Amino acid sequence: LVTPKLAATLSDCGYRVGILTSPHISSVRERICINGQMINKTDFVHDYYKIVSYEADITYTLTYFELLNAIALYHFKRMSVDFAVIEVGVGGTWDATNVLQQPLLSVIVSVALDHTHLLGNTIEAIATDKCGIIKPGRPVVIGPTVPYKVAKQRADKTQSELYQMKDDKFESYDEHNTSLVRYAMRILSDKYFILPKSVAQISSKAFAARPPCRMQYVEVQFPQLLRSLTSSSSSSSLSNSEREWLKQYMRKHAIAIPSSKHHHHHHHHHHHHGDKDDNTKSAAVHCIL
Repeated sequence: LVTPKLAATLSDCGYRVGILTSPHISSVRERICINGQMINKTDFVHDYYKIVSYEADITYTLTYFELLNAIALYHFKRMSVDFAVIEVGVGGTWDATNVLQQPLLSVIVSVALDHTHLLGNTIEAIATDKCGIIKPGRPVVIGPTVPYKVAKQRADKTQSELYQMKDDKFESYDEHNTSLVRYAMRILSDKYFILPKSVAQISSKAFAARPPCRMQYVEVQFPQLLRSLTSSSSSSSLSNSEREWLKQYMRKHAIAIPSSKHHHHHHHHHHHHGDKDDNTKSAAVHCIL
C-alpha cells in the first residue's frame, strides 16, 4: 500500500499524478486514477478499444492485467501526467508493468513467502524475481525485509544505486509503509531536484493516504445494521427472498431488533438474562476488511 501514499505525496507537491493499483473493490476503473479521480467511462472504453485494436496486430492475446496496464499507460500519456506511480502485479521480472524501461525510481517494499507457485519457494528466489524491476542506472529503494545481498547483486549488474531503509521495529504495516514513502521521496528529491518543497513540508495527510477496504477498521452497530437490512424501505440491494431468509435467521437465533428505543419485543425476553434493555444494547461488530 505504498503506491497510494507515493501518489498522494506527489499530488501534494502540485503535480498531476497517475496511479495504477490492484485489485479494485467495485469498479475496475478504480485501478486507474489521476490525482484521485478514476478514469471516466468514456475514456476507459475508448482506451480499451484502442488497445484491443493494437492487439489485432500481434499474435499474442493480452491477459486481463496486461490489458489494464496498457490502458493505464495509454491514458496517462494521453492525459500527460507529470508522474505515474505504477504498482507491480506479481513479482517483478515477468510482470506486465516491467515494460517500463526507465522509471525514475524503483521501490521494493517487502519480500515474504507469497505467490510461491509463481515466484519460487524461498525468500531469495522471490527477492530475485522482484528485483527484476531494478533498471539500468536508475536508483532503487528497498524495505528492511528485502535481502540486501540479492538486491545488491542485481543493482551492481544494472549499475543502480541501492538504498535500504533501516528497520525501526515499526508498530504497524502502515507505519512501515509511511516511513518507506518518506525515505523514497527524499531520494527522489535529492536525485532529481524535482520537488517544489522539502519532504518535511509535505502534508501529513498525504502520507496517511490509504485505499478503502485494505486492513480498514469498521465499527458496525449490529442491531441497527440488521434493522436497516430487513426494513422494507431499505435501499440495500437485498432481494426479497434474501430479506426473508435474514428475518427467519434472526427469529431462529432470537435476535431482537429494536424498532425504537421504547418498543421492546417482549416475546424474545426469555432469551436474555437480567437486563431488561438487553436487545437495545448496541452490539459492536468489528470487521477487518
